[in-house]
Amino acid sequence: MGRQLEYYMELDSYKLLVKKAFDLGLKVLVKEQNRFKIYNDFEEINFSRDTMYFFLEEAGPVIITENRYIDSSRSPLVETGFSYINEKKKEISKSRIWVSTGFWSNSEEFIYRNEILDKKYSALMRYIKKLAPYTEVWIKAQNPMYNGKKMIRKVYITSFLLKKIESGEYDCI
Repeated sequence: MGRQLEYYMELDSYKLLVKKAFDLGLKVLVKEQNRFKIYNDFEEINFSRDTMYFFLEEAGPVIITENRYIDSSRSPLVETGFSYINEKKKEISKSRIWVSTGFWSNSEEFIYRNEILDKKYSALMRYIKKLAPYTEVWIKAQNPMYNGKKMIRKVYITSFLLKKIESGEYDCI
């Protein structure tokens, strides 16, 4: 369970979101070559991954499972990413910002996410809505039942990607 906002956002706009996260006191956590790296400075970040985590250090530790996965339900993290632009298929994927509602403890008590993290997540969501306003666009249906037909949907999308969609150059998926 959690809170989520899906959006279409290219890397340049996403970098503005990352800067906002740093302004809010968050750090960036990325899995690189089977290890996790925490970035304290924007200039050091390798943006080759399309999914990153914003980490609130004062809210507690990041929990790593035995399989080397992040336990995002128990960790004070906000999962984010940017849209993948597939040049070959001329498609743009959506991404999201997500935070866990909380988790069940071993004693079967539900532990809600940290209130400070919740406020920072809400600030990030508001910023995304400025970067990627809620707009009607034609989206290619992914359900095989619709046979690739397009349908109109309201989505959060940056003006850069909206221009690519409106020109017919790319499709949102």
